Amino acid sequence: MFESDYSISIVIATYNKKVYLERTLFNLNKQTNINFEIIVVNDGSSDETRDFLNHIKTAYSLKIIHNDSNLGLAKSRNIGINKSTGSYILFLDDDIILNDRYIERLYHDLKIYPTRIHAGNLYKINIDFVLELFKNDTLHIRIDEKVIENINIDPIYEPLKIIGKNNNIDTIACWWGLVTGANICISKAQVIKIGMFDENFVTWGPEDVDLCYRAFNNGIKLAYHDENKLFHLDHNRDSTMMRNAMIKNAIKLVKKYNKTPEIEAYIKFFNGTISLNNFNDICSKQYNYPAINIEDYYVELKQYIKSSQIIKSTNNDRL
Repeated sequence: MFESDYSISIVIATYNKKVYLERTLFNLNKQTNINFEIIVVNDGSSDETRDFLNHIKTAYSLKIIHNDSNLGLAKSRNIGINKSTGSYILFLDDDIILNDRYIERLYHDLKIYPTRIHAGNLYKINIDFVLELFKNDTLHIRIDEKVIENINIDPIYEPLKIIGKNNNIDTIACWWGLVTGANICISKAQVIKIGMFDENFVTWGPEDVDLCYRAFNNGIKLAYHDENKLFHLDHNRDSTMMRNAMIKNAIKLVKKYNKTPEIEAYIKFFNGTISLNNFNDICSKQYNYPAINIEDYYVELKQYIKSSQIIKSTNNDRL
C-alpha cells in the first residue's frame, strides 16, 4: 500500500508510439522498493497501442484510459491527473526510461523538499543505438556500459544541467523556462491549485513551460537532482509539424501573459538570440533576484533535430 504522505502517481500520455511505450513501461518494472501507480492516457492512437495496453501485465498498479480521439498532450495529462490517487504526480513521456533507483531516490527527495517541483537529469540516447536495441527486440533495456557510450548531451535539456550546477538554485530566476513535461514531479494539490496544464496548448510545446511559469509565480521552487537520471529514447521527428506547432503556441504564450519581458526572453533564448545568462538576467530584474553569472550558453530549437532525423509530415509523431 502507498504511504499516504508521499505516494507517487506516474502520468504518461501517449500517441502512436507503441514500440517506445513498451520500453518505457517494461523499464518501470525494474524500479526498486517503492510502490507507485501508473496512469497511461492513450490519446486516440491509431497504431497498436490500444491492444498492447489492454493485454500488458506489469509489476505495478496500472490504470489505462483510452481517449476516443486525439485531444492533445495538455488535456491528456490533465485527464491523468484527475484519475490519479497519489499525493505526488511524476510526468513522464512515452519514450523515457529511468535508472533503476529513480523512483526510490525521488521518494526520498520529496520528503526533503515536499513543496517543490522536482526535476532529474535528462539525457538522450543516440537514435542509431535506439534502433539497434529495437532490432534486437530488447524490451527490458538496462542502463549498461553500451547504453552509456551512446548517450548524447541534449542541447534542449543542457541548460537545466547548467543551472543545476549552481550552489544555490534558489537564486536562478529563469528555471521555469528550462524544465520539461517529460521530467517533472509536483504535488497533486499544487498542480491543481495552479490550474493544471492549459488545454489551449493542443500540439507540441510549451505547455510545460506555461505550467512551470505559473508554479514559479505561485512561489513554488525547483529541486534539481543531478543523480536522478532519465534517458530519452531518441526517434525521428516531423520537423515541419514541430516548428509550426511551436510558433503557434509561442504566440499563444506571449499573448496570454501580455508580452511580459521574461516570457519574451524565453522565446528569444530558444531562438538562439540571447544566452542563458541573458535570459536569467532579464528574469532576475523582473523578480528582484540577485544578479549572478551563469555559463554563456546558447541554444536553438533546430539543434534538437539532426538532418538525418527529419521525416515527412504525418501528424502522427509527437515528441
